[in-house]
Amino acid sequence: MKTGILLIAAAATMVASSAQTLDLSHLDRLASKTDQVVNISLDEGLIRLAGAFLKGGGKEVEDVRNILPGIRGITVRSYEFDADNLYSKADVDKIEQQLKGWSTVVEVREGKKQETTRIMIKPGDREVGGLVVLSAAPRSLTVVNIAGKLTTDQLEKLSGHLGIPEISAGKKTDPAKKRTQEEEEE
Repeated sequence: MKTGILLIAAAATMVASSAQTLDLSHLDRLASKTDQVVNISLDEGLIRLAGAFLKGGGKEVEDVRNILPGIRGITVRSYEFDADNLYSKADVDKIEQQLKGWSTVVEVREGKKQETTRIMIKPGDREVGGLVVLSAAPRSLTVVNIAGKLTTDQLEKLSGHLGIPEISAGKKTDPAKKRTQEEEEE
């Protein structure tokens, strides 16, 4: 499923957000069930440090560096399994319990694939309190949580950096540019 496109749709509702980081530590045990794991936990200090190590000096990297002071945390947990249902409904339920009071702004269900992707925001008086993408399928589970001040344009600029999935607003990606970005991040 194209989580990136959904992320843009959800972010379009977002003017700003303040810190709201989920506790996803209960998912760490899933790493022993697969070789394909993405586990990123960046607090404010680590985000600043990571920004200092971004390679290159072009406009894209400079844009990312300028966004980072408003970000309070980035948490990503993503698991791809070789068999169905190696995580439990209780794993997802524990995440959803933390999302009580949040608003689902996008939900996509693919019945034949048994895949559901939801994008949620935590509403506040004058600002949004967080952004979460939760994608669950029989052979994969992904949670992305971004906390901090962030606009739609900034979210797209963070795309592909600091563990945030590639985000495209319907634009075709130039394969040469994508290779260059991957080489820079290595």
